[in-house]
Amino acid sequence: MLRHLIIALLIISWSHSNSQMTILQEDFEVFPFEGWTDYQDNFGSNWQQCWQNDCGYNGGKSAHHYLCNDGCNKWLVTPQLNVSTSTTVFTFLERFDEFAVQYYEYSGVSISTGSGDPFDGDFVEIYTNDPADLPISWVERTLDLSSYVGQDVFIAFHFNGYWHEWFVDNVAFGPSTFVDAGITEFINPIGTSPDLGIQDIQLIIQNFGTETIQEYTIDWEVNGVVQTQFDQSSADLSPGQSSTVNIGQFDFDMEGDYEIMASLNVMDDFNPANNTLANLYYVTSEKDAAIVSIYPNGYLPDTGIHDVQVEIINEGGTTIQNVNIEWQVDGVDQIVYENGDLNLLSGESVIVTLGQYNFTEGIHELNADINASGEVNPENDIRVDYAAINTFWESFEGSQYPPEGWQTNWGLKETGFLPAPHGESYHFAGTDNNFFGVALDTLFTPVLEVEAGDQFSFYRKSSTFFPGTLNLVWKDAINNEVSVIQSNISSGNDNFNQVTIDIGSFAGLGKIGFAFSSGSYGEQSIDLITSDANIYQWPIDLSIKQYDSDYLARSGDSNLSTVRVKNLGQSTLSGSDYIVRLMTTNGIELTSLPGQDIEEYEELIFEFEYDFPSIGEYKVVAEVVIVGDEFASNNSTRPFRINSVPSDVILVDIGSPDYL
Repeated sequence: MLRHLIIALLIISWSHSNSQMTILQEDFEVFPFEGWTDYQDNFGSNWQQCWQNDCGYNGGKSAHHYLCNDGCNKWLVTPQLNVSTSTTVFTFLERFDEFAVQYYEYSGVSISTGSGDPFDGDFVEIYTNDPADLPISWVERTLDLSSYVGQDVFIAFHFNGYWHEWFVDNVAFGPSTFVDAGITEFINPIGTSPDLGIQDIQLIIQNFGTETIQEYTIDWEVNGVVQTQFDQSSADLSPGQSSTVNIGQFDFDMEGDYEIMASLNVMDDFNPANNTLANLYYVTSEKDAAIVSIYPNGYLPDTGIHDVQVEIINEGGTTIQNVNIEWQVDGVDQIVYENGDLNLLSGESVIVTLGQYNFTEGIHELNADINASGEVNPENDIRVDYAAINTFWESFEGSQYPPEGWQTNWGLKETGFLPAPHGESYHFAGTDNNFFGVALDTLFTPVLEVEAGDQFSFYRKSSTFFPGTLNLVWKDAINNEVSVIQSNISSGNDNFNQVTIDIGSFAGLGKIGFAFSSGSYGEQSIDLITSDANIYQWPIDLSIKQYDSDYLARSGDSNLSTVRVKNLGQSTLSGSDYIVRLMTTNGIELTSLPGQDIEEYEELIFEFEYDFPSIGEYKVVAEVVIVGDEFASNNSTRPFRINSVPSDVILVDIGSPDYL
C-alpha cells in the first residue's frame, strides 16, 4: 500500500518547484490543467478543454474559451515561472473559430511579477491580437521575456468578450536552446496482476529540449533495492522524440505491492524535475474499494472533538484485507488510517473510524482517499463532504439527497454546465403547467429557530428560455400554517445570483420553503443556502435515516435488511426508550428489534432477518417507536416494495449494481 506515500512525495516536489519553474510545456491533453488557475469576475463559461473533432493542434485537445451571454472577463494563468536566462521565451499556438470572429472583442497575453490573481492589478499586457488579422488556422506566437530575467512571473491568457471563440495549444516557456529529457511513463509492468514471475521493466523517455541527446543512464530500484544501472551511449534522440526503453528485468516472486523508481541522468540537463518517476505494481487479485460517505457530514450542533468515520464498500469480486485511507480536514493532512485485516467480502460494507478531530464552529471540508492493495478503480476512491458545525449551511454536495431534514416534491440534485456558487451540485426544480396538469416543487429546509434580525441568503438561477416563478414561504412548525415571506423573487437569468431576505418577522420555529412554479415548463436552481438562524433541535427526536433491502426475497429464506437510526435530539437515549420495527402499510408488524443506547447525533445500524410467510407483494415501512418524540414526521420511511417469490426461484443480477 505505497501509492499514497509516493503521490505525497511527488506533490511536495511539485510544490517546491512551483516558485522556481524554469521550463513549462503544456499541450492541454489532461484536464484540469495541472498548476494552472482559472480566474473570473462573473459566472458564465470558463476556460475549458476542447476535446471534440480534433480541435487541438495536429489533433488531440486544446484550451479554449467562448460563449458568455452576459460578457466575460476570464483569465487562464500559468503556475509561477522563473525567467532564468536572457534567452527565455514564451511560445504558444492560437487560432479562432472562423464563424465567430465577427463577434471578437479582446484576447491577449499578460504578465505579472507580483500576484497571480489578475484582479489584484499586477498584470500588464505583453501581447494582443489584431482584430483585423485573427488567424483561423494555427499560428505560433513567440514572446521575448529577456526584460524579466531573474524574476518570478505569472503569464495569463486573457479573454474578454461575448461570443468569439479562442483556441490555445502547445504552450512552452524556457530558454530558446537547452537540454532536457524526462521519463514520461512506465509501460510495463503496470496496474495489477495475480501472476508471479520475471517481468521486463519498460518506460518511455522523451526529449523536451532543443538539442539531440546521445548519452544517458537510468538508475532504478524496486522497493528500495538498487538494480543494475541502464546505460545508453547512442540514443540519437531528437527534440520532441520519445523512445521506449527496456532498463532490465525483475523477478516478482511473491504477492505484494512493488514500488519501482527510475531516475534519468543526462549531462547538462536544464530541467531535472522531470527525471524521476515512480510506478506501483500490485501482484495480487484485482480489488475495488469505494468510500460511500464520510461522517460527520451535514449539520452537527456541537463543537469539540468528534470521531471521523467513513463507510467503505467492496465493489469488487474478491475479499479486501489491506487498505489505507488518507484523510484531511480543511486541507490539513491527518494521520493515515491503515488496516491489514479488514476482511471485507464482496458486496459488503463497513464503517471504520479514521480518528478524531476538534471541530470549531463553521463549515469544514472533509476529504478521504482509500487505497486497497490491487485497486483497479480509482474513480470511486475519493469522497469529499462538508460538516456544518452549529451553523445553518447547505450546498447539496453531500451523499444524501435531499439532505438530512430537507424535503422536496420533484426536485433533483444536479451538476450543470455552468459553475455553481459552491462545489458542483445544486437543487434543480423543473416545473410545468400544461394539458396533463400542474407539476410544482417546494423545497423545505429543516426546522429553523428564527430570531429578530435574522437574514436568509441563497443563490438562484432561472432559465431564460424556460423561466419560472419563485416564492419564499414560511411553514410554522407548531400549527403547520403557511405564510408568504416574499413572492416573485427575481434574479439574473442563466446565472446564479445571490438573494438575501430579512426573515426576522417570522421569529419562532418553522421551515422555510422555496415554492417553484411556472406558467408552462420552467427551470430553476438553488444553491449555497445560509442563514443567521440555526437548525432547531427537539428535546426528543429519533429519526429513521435509511432503509435498505433487496427487492426480491425467497419465501422460506431469511431476507436481510438494514435500518439506519439517528438521534437528532438534544440528549442521549437509552435502548429501553425505543424499538425499531418493520411494518406493512396495513399495520401488520413483521419483526422488531430493541433499541440500543444512542448519543446525540449518533447513527446506529439495525440488521433484520425476516422470512416472508407467503408469496406476493409486501409494502414495508421501517419505523422507530418512542414515547415523547416531538417531531414524529421522521419516525418512519416511505413504503418499500418487496416481492416474495417461491423458494426455488433463481435470482440473477443483470446490469451494473449501481442501477439495481
